[in-house]
Amino acid sequence: MRTLCNHDNIIKLYETFEGENTYYFVMEILEGASLYDEIKRHANQPYSDTEVIDVMKMLIAAVSECAKKRIMHRDIKPENILFSQKNTISKLKIVDFGLATF
Repeated sequence: MRTLCNHDNIIKLYETFEGENTYYFVMEILEGASLYDEIKRHANQPYSDTEVIDVMKMLIAAVSECAKKRIMHRDIKPENILFSQKNTISKLKIVDFGLATF
């Protein structure tokens, strides 16, 4: 995560702490919904082509950054893509690198 945290479309990891039996991660706050929730919310009112292109550009940029760093997320799905702001197509971020590997 530390090698990816400087990319605009990947959630930022600020600090980690280790407890006796627990790890703690201090991460960026994302107030928006997941891509999955946004797709469901717009079921009767589809996104415009421009909005879809913007989302795909951000997603491809994030996946490309992972590939450059030789990191495989292994769990990219709409539930693991979050928007930074509520009720808008804002900057998206890939989250949940729990299954990631080099």
